[in-house]
Parts: sequence; structure tokens; C-alpha cells
Amino acid sequence: MMIRRWPGIVIFALMLGAFAFPVRSAEVGDDRGFAAVKEAFGQIRANYVDEIDDAKVIDAAIKAMRKVPGIDPRSTAGNDVPDTGAAGDTEQLLGRLESTFKRIQAENAGAIETQKLVDYAIFGMITALDPHTQYIDPPKWRDNLAALQLGGVGLNLNIDAGEVGVVSAIENGPAQKAGIVAGDRIVAIGRAPVAGLPLPQVVARLRGPLDSRILLTVSRGKKPIEFAVTRATVHPQNVFVRRHDDFGYIVLTGFGELTAPNLKIAIEKLQSGAGKDKLRGYILDLRNNAGGFLDAVVSIAGGFLGNGLVATTRSRDRETQRFEANSRDLTAAKPIVVLINGGTAAGAEIVASALQEHHRATIVGARSAGAGTIQTVVALGEGNGALRLTTSRIYTSAGQPLDQHGVSPDFAVEQPAPSPNARPADPAAPESIAQDRQFQFALNVLKKK
Repeated sequence: MMIRRWPGIVIFALMLGAFAFPVRSAEVGDDRGFAAVKEAFGQIRANYVDEIDDAKVIDAAIKAMRKVPGIDPRSTAGNDVPDTGAAGDTEQLLGRLESTFKRIQAENAGAIETQKLVDYAIFGMITALDPHTQYIDPPKWRDNLAALQLGGVGLNLNIDAGEVGVVSAIENGPAQKAGIVAGDRIVAIGRAPVAGLPLPQVVARLRGPLDSRILLTVSRGKKPIEFAVTRATVHPQNVFVRRHDDFGYIVLTGFGELTAPNLKIAIEKLQSGAGKDKLRGYILDLRNNAGGFLDAVVSIAGGFLGNGLVATTRSRDRETQRFEANSRDLTAAKPIVVLINGGTAAGAEIVASALQEHHRATIVGARSAGAGTIQTVVALGEGNGALRLTTSRIYTSAGQPLDQHGVSPDFAVEQPAPSPNARPADPAAPESIAQDRQFQFALNVLKKK
């Protein structure tokens, strides 16, 4: 099962009990706290993409625990722990971690919460790993799990002078099906006024249990209209297609469950409207695309490549998994230029590198992010948090690592990054690319082919 709430490619797996060291069942009391710390260490040791330095990870945890707010500065707990890199039996090092944990508890009884000590210990561990590995504390983990049971209405909104405006309604989303359109203004949610509320609060009110109904009052012109909207799982619109001159312009903002079929439909509509043989080529815009589902990435690459190796991944045990495209070139082998920048990451880098290495596309823009790793979300037991743990690295079809390297453009064209708040409803629209130097350069490249 895949989760979309984190950038890059994320594989969601509840790996309870897959750690290297046995962990007691979660008990009531202080032992439960250290059980979560021990489990986190075991998961890291067993499943992290690289073999870890046990002493370094445990030393980082102990140093972090000593920084918990409220701890007695005179506490000596942890002073006798060897420095990073010191040799020692893993069980012995783990014993030192446990004794330090319990000594800090005893010396600061009533001054610090056990959960805070747990959080700092695990946060400390991951500082010894890569920047993509993260710790999700229990409240955030509960929120993430609860969010899986919530539905939305499918609206892209903005706030202007305290009013909530509809930028666009996601195609086939609940709000669009109910009749809400771009340009409407949300006046009330469940008859409660929303004027003056910040956008996050508006979004929170729109979300609720799947299949539940909510009454939205919108202002269209001078007339208020009420719409009953049934919340559902909303798939963000991430395919935008337009024709510019004799070329197709495709913007992909992510790789979701419906991206591949939606792209196929969009390209076919573009070709039928322009005449398939009249389109001379395509610009594929992957700028600021942070990735998504790996199966969608492979399918999208196949839609431009046809058949061929897209990428490989390698885990800690050096096991290599190959991802092959077995599809039909939706563009009928017409020339392609791909736009990338520093915000092009993970799955988007896979697509760009595959098209570049198979000599299927010319790459224009700036070097991509180099976020070539896969994270597995590992739950740490009932009532505890979770780890988002790096477990594999991604390699291009030619065997080059993406992590920290990224994709280099064939033609480097720099331009200022747009404001995050200035993102248009339709990034493929003419007004969105009028001053876009990278797009104009790509268009000129295509015209010469």
C-alpha cells in the first residue's frame, strides 16, 4: 500500500517484529518507552539501506536524550558512553543505551515525560543516517492513519481579501460532480461562515469521513447557492495538456494512481483535436515534480518510451530489482523535450533519466534534485510512532545512481523559481509559460528537429 503524504517514492509496510533484537510486548510503564527505542534501533539495524555503525547510532541517541528540555544539567547519565565509532558488542552497546535511558528517567523523575525521552532518542538515531530517513512521532502517526479514513471534496482553493475562492474543481471530483466551478466563492461550510479563516482551517473543515455529506454555500455572482457534496477519496489532478503551435505541451505534477490512464486520455484528446500527424513533437514538463507511485512512474515512462529498462533498485543485501516498461509509445515516436529543475525528484528523475539514456528525449533546464532513494514506513508498535526508513537506492537504466547525483540536462537553462503561492490552476496554459525561458528554449529545440 502506498502513501502519498510524503514526497518521493514511498512504500508503506507495517513491519512489526522484523527487527534484529527481540522486543517485549508493549507494557504499561517506563519499560514500554524503551521498548519503542529498542525496536527503532532494531529496525534500523536490520533494514536500513547501508550497514550501520552501531556505536555511532547509539551514541547519537544518547547525546540527543541529554538535550531533552527540562533535564537536570547536573545529570551524569550518558557520560560513560564511548565516543562515536568505539568498538563493542552490539548487545553491550544496547545495554548502555537502556541504562542511560533509565538513569535519565530516574534522575529527572517528574521533570520530563517518558515519551519525550523516546522521541529524542529516536530522533537522535536518525541523525546518524541519511536526510530522507524520518521519525514520525505518535501524534503525527495517529493523524496519518486517521487521514486514510477521511475524504475530501476535490477543490483547489485560494484566499483573497479574506474570501475563499475556487481556483479549480478537480475533474470528476465530488465538488465538480455537485456543480461547483472555478470562480465560485465558498461562503459557508455546513452553514458556518468561513470568511477570514486561514486556508488550512478551511481545508480541515472540508475533510471528513468517507461518504459523509457536507453542505457548501457558494457565492456565484450575487447569488448564494447551496450544494450537498459527498466526501470521497480525491485523486489530485496532476496531468495538464495543451497545444502550443504544432506541439503538445504536457505538465505532470506528480505520479498518482490515475496519472497513467489520465495521461493516455489527455494525449489522445490532444491528438484528435489537432490531428495526430499534425503534432510535430512534445514538451514533457517535470519541473517541481517530486515523484509518486513507482508503478505509475514505470507506466508513464513506457508511455513515451514504449519498451525498455526504466530503472533498477538495490537494497541492503544488494538484491537488484528491475523495472521494465512494456507499453506503447503514446506520442508515435515524435520528438520529445523534457523540462527538469532542482525540484524534479525521485520518480520524475527516473522518467527523465530513462528517456535521456534511451535517446528518446532531449533534457532542458537545470540539474534535478538527486533524491534517488526508496523509503519504507515501519510502524514501531501499538501506541508508538513510526520510521520512514531508507531501504533501497535507485539506479538509472544505464546503472548510474540517482541519489545525490540527479539528472544533468543536455542544455542548461536557468531561470528564477516561481513563488510557491503563484502556482496557476493550469500550469500548461499560455499565460503560465509566457515568460518561461526554459519552455521557450525547449520549443526552439523542437522546431529544429
